[in-house]
Order: sequence, then C-alpha cells, then structure tokens
Amino acid sequence: MLLSSLSGMKVICVKNAEYLGILSGVVLDAETYVTKYIFTDTNMFVPFDDLIFGKDVLFSAHMGESAYAGTSLKISLGANLYSEKGKYLGKTDDLCFNSKRKYVLCENKKIAVNRIIAASGDYAILSAHGKKDRIYLTATKVQAIPAPQSATSSDNPAETVNVAAEVQPENDAAVNVNPDDIGDYAYLIGKRTTKEVSDIGRSFVVMAGTLITDRLIQNAKKAGKLSEIASKSGE
Repeated sequence: MLLSSLSGMKVICVKNAEYLGILSGVVLDAETYVTKYIFTDTNMFVPFDDLIFGKDVLFSAHMGESAYAGTSLKISLGANLYSEKGKYLGKTDDLCFNSKRKYVLCENKKIAVNRIIAASGDYAILSAHGKKDRIYLTATKVQAIPAPQSATSSDNPAETVNVAAEVQPENDAAVNVNPDDIGDYAYLIGKRTTKEVSDIGRSFVVMAGTLITDRLIQNAKKAGKLSEIASKSGE
C-alpha cells in the first residue's frame, strides 16, 4: 500500500460522524515496522487497524487521540531525509507500507524502511545499512520555562525592563525541590517509565525508559500527569 494513495483523504469517526482531519502520514513501530497509526493535520492519531477504507473517505471506529505511546516512526510525504552523518538525501516522495516489502521512495530510489533510525514527520534520519547497524542517539527533552513578566524600573516608572528567564539546570540533584511537591510519590524516585507520557500539546513529554527523579515528579505534577507517570513506571 502506498501512502500517496491515502494522503489527503478525510478521516471521519463512523460512530458519531465527527471529522478528525486530513490524513498526513503514518506511524510505524520502530522495531517491527508494523503500521500502528495514521495521523491527521489536526494532530489526531487513529489506530490503523480501526480504519475502514472508503472510496473518498477513511472511516475510523476510533475517536483518535492527540498523542501516541511507545517507540514509533512518524512518516509523511515530503519529509526531509538525512544520513546519520548529516548529508541531505532528498524528500520522501512516497512510502510503501503495510506490505511484505516496505520502502521509502526518494529521488526515484527505493530505500528499505529498516534503514530509518528516527522519523518525526517532517524529518527522517537513515543509517548507512540496516537495523542491526544503527547508531542510536540519546535525546533529552527540554521543557521551555516562560519568561517572567516585565518589571518596572524604580528610576523611571514609565520604563519597562525585560527580565531574562532562568535556564533550567540540567542536573536534577543540584535543584532544591520542595518535598511537599512530591508528596506520596517519593517512592517513584529511581524507577523508570515503561511507556511514553505526554500532555495534549506535548509541551510535557517523558519518553519510555526515563529515570524518574524528584524534579521529574514535580514537573509531572504541574502538568497534571503525575498519576499517569505512577501507572507507567517500573523497576
């Protein structure tokens, strides 16, 4: 099945006739390359197995969700392809998925999907060889800290002074965390998350396998995701 044959089709929930957006791409499992979801221009993710393929529209038996869990490859047409050494290879002209032989079409060349190290929808990074020769990079999610409101200068009340935002320290151990912000969840410290946890806007994202610290617990509480962190944690 080619992504170009589905791209641009409307996705509608068949249960309540709710419009879920225009299909923009697919999400493949990073280990098995099985198609897990399709995603739309409204950032809704619908399980691929729940789709009903119509002539002019895709029906979904699922309402969709605004985030997906697990290790995945998000691929769309027109994505920029780079080698793991940083060389630009071209754009994704098409994707053959949900078939025995899966490949990305770029510059009239077929590239096996098992060469994809990572894919975010707009970009994809390819290894020189296959899956067994991948070079994995560890990425850290940086959460932006909003800048404080402008302060007024004491010398000139009419003049506003912009105060720079503090940079969040990288070392959690160097941060003084209020114990009251952790509460009964202190037992989670030292464990690791078993699945990805994120909020709707993905301003707060914790990847699977992340070490849980007191700072992470505090941030999860602010994002309203502390109970989900607890339910998706292990030894």
